[in-house]
Amino acid sequence: MLYRLIPFIVLLCFTSSLPVWGQDGDAYIQRPPDAASIYQKMEKLEVLGTVMYMAAHPDDENTRLISWFSRQRKAHTVYLSLTRGDGGQNLIGTEFSELLGVLRTQELLAARRTDGGEQWFTRANDFGYSKNAEETLSIWNKEEVLADVVYAIRKFRPEIIVNRFDANSSGETHGHHTASAMLSLEACRLAGDPSAYPEQLSSVQPWQPRRVFFNTSWWFYGSREAFDAADKSRMVQVDIGVYEPWSGFSNSEIASKSRSQHRCQGFGSALSRGSSIEYLDLLVGDLPTDDHDPLAGIDMSWHRTPDGGAIQAMVKDLLSMYDFRQPSSSVPALLQLYKAVSAQKDHPWKEQKLKEISRLIADCTGLFAEWTTEQATGVAGGNVQTHLDIIQRVGPSLQLAHVVSPALGLDSTIQRPLVLNEAFTIDLAGQWSNDVTWTAPYWLLEPQNGGLYTVPDPSLRGRPESPSDAYVRIELTYKGTLIPMKLPLAWKRVDPAYGERYQPYAILPKGFVTPDQPVALFPTSNSKDVHLKIKAGLPDFRATLFVDLPEGWRAEPDHLDVHIPLQGGELPITIQVFPPEKAGIGIAQFRMEGYGHSMNKALREVQYEHIPDQHVLMPAEMKLVHVDLQVQGREIGYITGAGDQVPECLREAGYRVTLLADPDLNTSNLERYDAVIVGIRAYNTRESLKYHQQALQEYTSGGGTVIVQYNTSRGLVCDPSPLPLQLSRNRVTVESATISILQPEHPGLTFPNKIDAKDFDGWVQERGLYFPDQWDDAFTPLLAAADPGEDPSKGMLLVAPYGKGTFVYTGLSFFRQLPAGVPGAYRLLANLIALGQTNKP
Repeated sequence: MLYRLIPFIVLLCFTSSLPVWGQDGDAYIQRPPDAASIYQKMEKLEVLGTVMYMAAHPDDENTRLISWFSRQRKAHTVYLSLTRGDGGQNLIGTEFSELLGVLRTQELLAARRTDGGEQWFTRANDFGYSKNAEETLSIWNKEEVLADVVYAIRKFRPEIIVNRFDANSSGETHGHHTASAMLSLEACRLAGDPSAYPEQLSSVQPWQPRRVFFNTSWWFYGSREAFDAADKSRMVQVDIGVYEPWSGFSNSEIASKSRSQHRCQGFGSALSRGSSIEYLDLLVGDLPTDDHDPLAGIDMSWHRTPDGGAIQAMVKDLLSMYDFRQPSSSVPALLQLYKAVSAQKDHPWKEQKLKEISRLIADCTGLFAEWTTEQATGVAGGNVQTHLDIIQRVGPSLQLAHVVSPALGLDSTIQRPLVLNEAFTIDLAGQWSNDVTWTAPYWLLEPQNGGLYTVPDPSLRGRPESPSDAYVRIELTYKGTLIPMKLPLAWKRVDPAYGERYQPYAILPKGFVTPDQPVALFPTSNSKDVHLKIKAGLPDFRATLFVDLPEGWRAEPDHLDVHIPLQGGELPITIQVFPPEKAGIGIAQFRMEGYGHSMNKALREVQYEHIPDQHVLMPAEMKLVHVDLQVQGREIGYITGAGDQVPECLREAGYRVTLLADPDLNTSNLERYDAVIVGIRAYNTRESLKYHQQALQEYTSGGGTVIVQYNTSRGLVCDPSPLPLQLSRNRVTVESATISILQPEHPGLTFPNKIDAKDFDGWVQERGLYFPDQWDDAFTPLLAAADPGEDPSKGMLLVAPYGKGTFVYTGLSFFRQLPAGVPGAYRLLANLIALGQTNKP
């Protein structure tokens, strides 16, 4: 072991009391907060109790209440989101489906770092909008998701559960919402029953929550007047607008900051101030003794633990003696408290409170600690050079006793006193064990099972992230008291413009093979080049690439040797793929053989400034679609909206697509295009479009074709149509719903491809959404469909002549179907693009 003392200048800075993911490493290092924040953390030592808030999706949670319970009432507060939001839209990028779920998971974690809550999940997948709870529970596999909810209750042992939604609203709102409330009530009844899910009892014990509330509001009553007249005798009224002098913010301001972490959903919120009432309607349990506190009457003090009275007194003394000018004066009392709690018999809150006390000791001593490396990633069996940096600035001197990293095989006794305000660095080098787990979303490593993620390891179910093996455990001592601390390994670099930057260190496979797109479209029987990217996870990477195709397909070459000298290096590979004579769909699988095993994962990275980088491992495969596709008019201008992959898909079909910026939206420039397509929600998100409507209308009336994809009815920057058109919330969520062809001879359904019922086979997630329900007589509806038990929606595809040209408005979800390689969606969109060609001589 090499010890290296490194002198450096210590810069005094005040870290935010509202930590969010930036690039300053707050999520990865021990950095002491300011004195007021330390005191706020000490106050939480008094409270031994948990609140669970439950809903269906990311952004469903009421951050005002989560913040109030955590920061004002000092309870351990957990948000249980049944899904990760895979089925939503994305206003800031092109991630959809599983990758969107990864992004939204991280946004939830950022929200919890802001409001002080903890995040948890079930295995349920957000499969898109559902119109009733019965359908939702059928697709999810109710028993499995219910088991996950029961486990969460037993694990966190909440005193109360707060439901975001009404359990009696099936058919009136999103089915996921109603199902979340139904599962909450049923799980509450089962969690305390040892005969329910007995397999869980090896890791958790039965627990019965005291109360269940419904977080109601006037919205659920239809109007403010109806809510004002409602019986509120069983409602608790909480003023969540209280002011925090120690932070300089009101609770509602903090909640708005938390809400604004849901960036991909466009949930940026203005900071609100002043009194504001939240209503909690009691569904299960006894009425609280205080109608302004849903926890009133529940003992959440240390008295609920063995011999807890003495510890309760110690905590009160700790708070009363706290010196905001010198937090280190609290260290001796904290050490005594740590010893006292350690000596208690085991109880449900012991482990959590010991963690809180040890963190407070580190905070009060001004302890800074980080474990970093200059490498961004590593592999099982690979070498890594790391640095453990520690400095204690104030307080009684602690001793660094022990450093352990099981995954690196490091176990060293140090026994070195920490000299106050003197930096201490230990260089730790080692080799990762061969059985370390990958740093990737665990719920995506296995194929999904219907509406449920496949997670074979029960200990992982519900966790927001995969636990990393790349950590070091350090043990500090003071007069015989052992204080453990765990630090994850972080990749640290110094950016010339921004200074220190941190990212989580990732352990990944030795090599990846990533197709450049999920679908390869073959509109003819001609071969096509398929592009792959090989990336090396270790230096001097050598392997053999194999291309496995379904029967009838052929690849040249079907295997080749690859060599990449540098770790992290990339090698582009082009494979020529030949389709079969007949149209059909298949899956191409790519794998590399080397180092004694197969490497068959593609690496997809989700990177945004407001979240840590995410390395997503998915099957290295590509969908092959040989489709009878005729194309007329190949020059496309595309106006991007909220973010989709339609332009890339159109290029794959043989179109020449130009992304149009604001300066391009003038009549003389638009005339060069056979059609102009407007991306999803462009009229919700692109403010400047209102200044270019005249140019688009002039282009259309002059003979052009404009195709506008779906927008939501709220928040339009201007009317998306040159003709009267009213958007609604109508949608068809059953992706296999029967499509009625209303105008079988219309050019949009006959030229250049004859559209029939088969073209609507294999659609994913939905038929479409936010269809118009009223429109000008000039429009011709071409299609109609309905979910079970509903009247058909005829507004999913509307076509109207406008001057010499054609205007199309469609709520069909082309943005989902094209990336999924649905042949009929390509054929139908090709016809809409070609509408302008039918009028040409």
